[in-house]
Amino acid sequence: MNQSIPRRSRPILMASMAALLFSASTALAATVSMPTPQGSRAFDSDAFAFATLAGPSGEFGCFTAGVLSACSPASLQIAALGPDLTTGLTLGPASEVTLALPMIGSSLAIWEAGNFTVENDVSDALVSVHTTAGWTTFRSFGSGNIAPVLNDTQPSGYQTNFGTFSASDLGLVPDALFDAVRIQSCCGADSHFDILAVAVAGTGAVAAVPEPSTSALLLSGLLAIGVLARRCNTVDCNGTRR
Repeated sequence: MNQSIPRRSRPILMASMAALLFSASTALAATVSMPTPQGSRAFDSDAFAFATLAGPSGEFGCFTAGVLSACSPASLQIAALGPDLTTGLTLGPASEVTLALPMIGSSLAIWEAGNFTVENDVSDALVSVHTTAGWTTFRSFGSGNIAPVLNDTQPSGYQTNFGTFSASDLGLVPDALFDAVRIQSCCGADSHFDILAVAVAGTGAVAAVPEPSTSALLLSGLLAIGVLARRCNTVDCNGTRR
């Protein structure tokens, strides 16, 4: 028996399969809720930096839940990993670290631990990102880019501060894409930068949360496939009734 699908039913089946594929890909995105000065913000779990590409150089150390110690190879690998904010990497004066950004984005989010009011702790830190054209010039991570997190539970043992850099803040055209970040402490006895987490946003990095319309699309796709399957039980797929 010929089981080919009738032509008039093919568009319905193709649309249904597309709906299923779209819904499945959306459902795979894991949403992580992260604290910011403006309240919680959703990020994709794959958007966080997880490895050092080069460095750190200079004076540095790793900390977990407020305990600072020398970095082992294992702790260094995850020192700047979010999103639980319990581990971090401390950069001392004139230190630098280069981190891989696993998802290409156009906005950089950084969580930092420490006393925001301490002179040079944050305001003199410098940031550069990598694009297809190479590394940008360093920009100051000043008070205009970072602020204390509201209702901070201090999982790191210190006050959490959060800041962002858009492509334009870094001297790039809007929506320019970058895939790595370089963070540099500045100078002076009080200068250090305690990285809790680094993530990218924009261009697929913000987690896609399935909306009711997406769920409805998935349901309609399943129903359409079910109707076609039932129809082929009573009518062969050439349109001849059994």
